[in-house]
Amino acid sequence: YYLRVIVTDIAGYSTVSDIVKRSTQDNGVTDTVLAEGIGKYVDYAPTYAKFTIRKSYSGDTIDREYTTTTTLRWRILFVHDEKLILISDTSLMDGMVGVKLSGANGYNNGVKLLNDACYTMYSNSTYGAVGRSLDIEDIESVSSYPGATLNSIVTGSTNYPNIFAQEKTGFVNTAYGTALDLSDQTDWVTGNKNANTLKGYETYYTYNISTNYMNSKYVELFKEFNCWLASRCVSNESGRYSNYFSFCIFCIDNTGSNGAVNAYGIYTSENEEYTRTLGLRPVVEIDLSKATIGRTGDGSLNYPYSIEAQ
Repeated sequence: YYLRVIVTDIAGYSTVSDIVKRSTQDNGVTDTVLAEGIGKYVDYAPTYAKFTIRKSYSGDTIDREYTTTTTLRWRILFVHDEKLILISDTSLMDGMVGVKLSGANGYNNGVKLLNDACYTMYSNSTYGAVGRSLDIEDIESVSSYPGATLNSIVTGSTNYPNIFAQEKTGFVNTAYGTALDLSDQTDWVTGNKNANTLKGYETYYTYNISTNYMNSKYVELFKEFNCWLASRCVSNESGRYSNYFSFCIFCIDNTGSNGAVNAYGIYTSENEEYTRTLGLRPVVEIDLSKATIGRTGDGSLNYPYSIEAQ
C-alpha cells in the first residue's frame, strides 16, 4: 500500500509529504536478532503424529505409545548454520511423554529412541523443521564447565551392553570402537556380552546449572526440568571396587535447588539393571531457507514470533 500525509493548518495552508510505499508483509526478523534472542518464543506447531517405544529396545516391560503434545510452547535455543533451533518450554513427564529406559537395552538404544520419538512427533516438513532430543553437546556448547575428564579406565573380565563395542571411548577385548560418539546411533542394538578386557574413558560428570552458564538465559531454559539427554556416558565406580563400570544416559535433574547436568546409571558391568523414567525434551531445527520468522510478533510469551513457509 502507499501512504501520503497531508497536514492542514487552521488558515487552510497544507503541506504534503512524499509518497511512502509499505507492505503488510516484511521480511521478518534478521538472523542476528534471532541469534541474540535466546529464550524468545516462536509460534511453532509440529505435525501431529504417534510414536511407539518398543520394549525390546527400551528395556521396559511393555510397548508404550506416545502422541504429539500440542500445548507445548517453543523458545529460541541457538541460531547457527542457517538453522533456527528451538526448544520446548518444558519437559514431558509421566502421563505425557515420560520415557522409561532399563538395563542393557535401555543403554543400547536410549539415544536412538529419544531422537526418533522427537523426530516423529515434533517435525514439520512445511518449515524444513526436524525434531530431535536435547543432547549433551547442546549443553556443553553454552556451558563454562570443562566437561568430562576423559581419564582412561580399565577392568578385567566383565559385562557390557553391545553398543559399547562401537563407541569411540570404549575398548572391548582388543580394540577401541570407531563408529559412535556419545550422541550417535543409527541402528538398533540389543543384548549384552562379557569381555576378557574392557577399557574406556570416564565420560560421566555432573555440575550445577546455575553456576556454569555463559548466558543466564540458559539457566532459565534448562534448570527446572527433569529430562533425558540423548547421550550415553560411562562411569568407573572406583570407590566401590576398581573393576566396575556403570553405563548411564545423561540427563538434567532438577531435584537440587540449582538443577544439575547429571546422568542415571541403567546397567552395570556386574549385570545389574536399573529402570529410570525421565521426561522427553524435544528440540527442533528449522531450515531458515524454507521458513520466515517474525513477520508478526515480538517474541514474547503472549505475542510470539510468527513462522511462515517461504
